[in-house]
Amino acid sequence: MLTSIVANSQNKSEKQTKMDQQTANVKPVLCVVTSNNVKGKTGIQTGFWLSELTHALEQLDKAGLKYELASIKGGEAPIDNMSMNLKDTVNAHYWNNDKFRAALKNTKNIDQVDASKYSAVFYAGGHGTMWDFADSKGVQKVTSKIYETGGIVSAVCHGPAALVNVKLNDGSYLVAGKKVAAFTNGEEEESQSTKIVPYLLETALINHGALHQVAPNWTKNVVVDGRLITGQNPASAAGVGEAVAKALTAGNVSSKKRIILNITCDLNKVPNIDELLPKEFARGVELQEQGIMEHLFVKAGRMGAVLVFNNVDEAQARQIATTFPLYKYFQVEYITVDKFY
Repeated sequence: MLTSIVANSQNKSEKQTKMDQQTANVKPVLCVVTSNNVKGKTGIQTGFWLSELTHALEQLDKAGLKYELASIKGGEAPIDNMSMNLKDTVNAHYWNNDKFRAALKNTKNIDQVDASKYSAVFYAGGHGTMWDFADSKGVQKVTSKIYETGGIVSAVCHGPAALVNVKLNDGSYLVAGKKVAAFTNGEEEESQSTKIVPYLLETALINHGALHQVAPNWTKNVVVDGRLITGQNPASAAGVGEAVAKALTAGNVSSKKRIILNITCDLNKVPNIDELLPKEFARGVELQEQGIMEHLFVKAGRMGAVLVFNNVDEAQARQIATTFPLYKYFQVEYITVDKFY
């Protein structure tokens, strides 16, 4: 796990101590890069774009957040040679750090990642992602699980390729109806890559319901839609990292609460109950394994459940409740028990 590469001083300031207190209970951010090093059949070298990772990491480091690196296949992650600009001081800072270099050579395999261990996922871009992000089952599983358990999903430039095929528990696409920024068709055309990439990212996102937000080519464009944070191009990487850090540290730990959800449901009013009930119990088991679900029962045509959320806000609690297949038939009582300090 990498943390505070930017910080060099061993003597913590009062500000640093406060920051540590705010992030003490925040799980790491999973930062994912491509494993693909060639642009399809062209033979042209590619990989992830270095500054799209380093500029985002700098913001996480400044906020005192921990993070881990993963890729589609695990092991050493390829860097697009065109992005190896060490005149960029942020790139140079990380590239000259032994821990960062070692982490790039030993990335986690996304298929083997336990999503429950992370507060957020961040997908860096680079053309390589266009060949291995969208169809990765590991990406889809990790992304949907982090999002549906109240976490943050973020990506920049070609990184939103990871979001194209992600579906939520109700079968809808994650991006459907949400504002999203990503590498535009215009930028792809200016890069002379429209006939090289297997699909146009902007078009693919729109086809799955995304509300694509466009800025002039190569200008910073960061879009925050709830817990979905995306950026258009390399110029947006630091802004995405900053927005993720802000979301994870907003309000600090003392503003979080313990929330209990009492749920009841009249099963006699639910169509296709024989099909939906097994899915309901499967979702309950997932939440039990995460330490959220306390109790789930069915008796005399009624279902009841008690969910206990520690150190979350009500919006997060409500979002997790919506991941139940029977949610639209629920009657839900939200009870705030106390604050956490």
